[in-house]
This record gives sequence, structure tokens and C-alpha cells, in this order.
Amino acid sequence: MKKYLISIFLLVSTILFALEFEKKLHFTNYIAEDDEQKANLNYELGIMNEELKRNTISNQYKKEALRLYKKLYKKTPNIEYKNRIKELEEK
Repeated sequence: MKKYLISIFLLVSTILFALEFEKKLHFTNYIAEDDEQKANLNYELGIMNEELKRNTISNQYKKEALRLYKKLYKKTPNIEYKNRIKELEEK
């Protein structure tokens, strides 16, 4: 059920971004059950803000995503985490 809520949240967030009604979204800690979901949400929000040239907000989300992906990778060396870490560190 939570995975569907996260998908819906991302869709709604995308629509809000497109309509320029987006305010800082701090819902991730309330709907995400674990660090992986939080990392993924922060990553996506960082990308969306970057596309809208909201660099300060984008960097905040990306910084949090990077922190979480590093934490996850330390626990479980996963290629997906490693790739996201590499991508976020390159930007």
C-alpha cells in the first residue's frame, strides 16, 4: 500500500512542479517507510527542482539523497546505491 502512496505522491509532485505551485515538500519523512524510499524521494525531488532551475532547493534534496544512499550502501553494497552515489557526487 505504501509503495502505491509513494507513486501517487511522486505523480502529484510532478504535476505541482509543472504547474509552478510547488512549495518545499517535506512530506517524505511522513510517507516513506524506510531510508531507501526517503533516498529515492529526495533524489526525484532534487531532479525535478533542477529542471525548474531551483538550484538551492535541488541541492538540498540531492544532498539528503546522497547522505541516505551512502548510509544504505554501507549497510548493503548494492549497485543501484553505488550508481546513485556516483551520479550525485558528480553534480
